[in-house]
Amino acid sequence: MSSSLDGFIEGSGKPKLTVEYVLKALGEANRVRMAGKAVGYLVDTPLGKLYVTKRRPEERFRKFDSWGVSEDVLRTAARLGAEKVVIISGDEGWLSDIRDWFTKAIPYWWREGHELQRHLPLKEQEKLPYR
Repeated sequence: MSSSLDGFIEGSGKPKLTVEYVLKALGEANRVRMAGKAVGYLVDTPLGKLYVTKRRPEERFRKFDSWGVSEDVLRTAARLGAEKVVIISGDEGWLSDIRDWFTKAIPYWWREGHELQRHLPLKEQEKLPYR
């Protein structure tokens, strides 16, 4: 069976996880919704299930050099079977284990959004190559 992702398969038979691969995979992904709002995507890959969310570059939280994700969203993604978190911002991407968001991330109350966020510093995440 042919897939639009076939071009990303390496000699090992596994896909090379890149920003380009993740963006292409979003076309075959399921949206994660909470309270009627799309909050990200679940992507089934040979490398496991990914929770993918997109961020604008200006949303990077300089105080912790991190991206913030709602704790409720992370719990939902974990309950749906996500093993990894991918954050895409422009042509950059970061990969992390979903468990790290609960053990290594910094809890932060976001007043504007009235929610508890978790901020995993970029040094705790793997930067993905674009190609």
